[in-house]
Amino acid sequence: MCIFGSHAMKETFRRGLNDYNQQIEALLSKRKNQPSRISIAEMPGDQRYNKLLQESKKLKNSIIILSYRAESALYNIMPEFYKSTPKEGRVILKKRYLPAMLIWFLIIKTIP
Repeated sequence: MCIFGSHAMKETFRRGLNDYNQQIEALLSKRKNQPSRISIAEMPGDQRYNKLLQESKKLKNSIIILSYRAESALYNIMPEFYKSTPKEGRVILKKRYLPAMLIWFLIIKTIP
């Protein structure tokens, strides 16, 4: 006895499998005709990749580093005033300064 049931079910399954294999072959041949790499000039205008200027990227990274250092400095002085600092210190700082971070993100119009 066949696990698929009747002979008609096997034929239906076989036809469906053949159709999928033909679709795969068609897609593979279509992909083979596409170039693997294109230049930015060849991309459509609405999909072009706009790389940040190196200076603005460095400025953004500097601001991120400064904010992390400020957060770390505040975290390091918290144990004097708050006993659960190891568990909740970073979370409290992030909640406290989230409004300021959101204002910054609105200014630069991107949220990481």
